[in-house]
Amino acid sequence: MLERALAVKVPFAWFTADEAYGQVGYLWDWLEHRDVFYVMATRCDHELTTRTARTDELVAEFADRSWQRLSVGADEHGPRGWRHRGL
Repeated sequence: MLERALAVKVPFAWFTADEAYGQVGYLWDWLEHRDVFYVMATRCDHELTTRTARTDELVAEFADRSWQRLSVGADEHGPRGWRHRGL
């Protein structure tokens, strides 16, 4: 689907996926080779290719003040949120 979208020049700024696709290493490589920006969920013990580090250890290196909580809407249990590293 992504390959067809790129072939016909469907305009999009970035690609996102849940943890199921976030664990598919060849998808990361495929996107990078085509200069597609992406964000994908992954396990906290996933080792990144940028260096040998677990994801949770890499994130822990950022100071708490580097993060801000953003709302992603509400569900039946109330507000949901995620943390974003402010740039």
